[in-house]
Amino acid sequence: MATSSIPSQVWDLSQQAQKGDPEAIATLLNQQMNPQGIWIKVGWKDGCLGLLVEAISVPNADTVVSDIYPILRDLKIEPVQAVRLYGRQQGSHLPAWRREFQLAATPESGYSVVSLMDWLTQGSDRPSSTSQPPAALRESRFLECQLSPQDRILIALEDIQSVFQLTLPEILPVPNMPHCVLGVYNYRSEMLWIVDLSAQIGLIDSITTHPQDNALTAIALTDQDTTLGFVMTDVVGIQTHPVHTLEIATQALFPEQSLPYLSGYLQSLGLPVLKTKAVMQDPIFQVHLR
Repeated sequence: MATSSIPSQVWDLSQQAQKGDPEAIATLLNQQMNPQGIWIKVGWKDGCLGLLVEAISVPNADTVVSDIYPILRDLKIEPVQAVRLYGRQQGSHLPAWRREFQLAATPESGYSVVSLMDWLTQGSDRPSSTSQPPAALRESRFLECQLSPQDRILIALEDIQSVFQLTLPEILPVPNMPHCVLGVYNYRSEMLWIVDLSAQIGLIDSITTHPQDNALTAIALTDQDTTLGFVMTDVVGIQTHPVHTLEIATQALFPEQSLPYLSGYLQSLGLPVLKTKAVMQDPIFQVHLR
């Protein structure tokens, strides 16, 4: 009696993958991609299939898409609307690139906003310099941060050491500090000064006006031997933009007291870009935090 040439285990995995089982999809993809030194994690969000692609060095985005696209297309996954791929170097918690395509169409490439909180873990490490886009693209990556429901700011990704969450009661107040210095926080078994970024640069009212028990997001920035935590309401995502699109920030667009802390703004989005070194080397820190 003739037998099928397809092993039953593979057949079962294919059936599960067609129904959208993320573990089955990941298993089938890794069978093809592991020999290339690539590992893939799979998950669902908002009807989209999300793939986190990792390798010892940042995997090539175009190569990964061209390899993965036919596998997913042939699987005929029933519930999938779109596929989002995030590539990163092993050990980094920040994606170096993102691609998105529809399975019924030719996959397209291009940098865009990354759904950051899907992939960030608390206290993530600074991304390796090898995670940066090729220099020939002349693009920079920014973390879009929410200072209030109306105000956002961009911070260069290369300046960020880590991202973590905390609440105001977890910060120990210290007397006789500038109004923007909230106190110290136990971060990785060390005491980290926490700064209200919005109050420091004068864009909006202090973060201390928010409910005490609301989770806030903090970003650790390092300059030379100094590390400070800057707190805000949330982070939105990672964006990549050409360097030449950065315009000069002027008093006509932003408060005068904030201008020394801004390296410019993106006209297309109307978002200011933080001048990290100016924030870290603010004279008030030189006097009070030494």
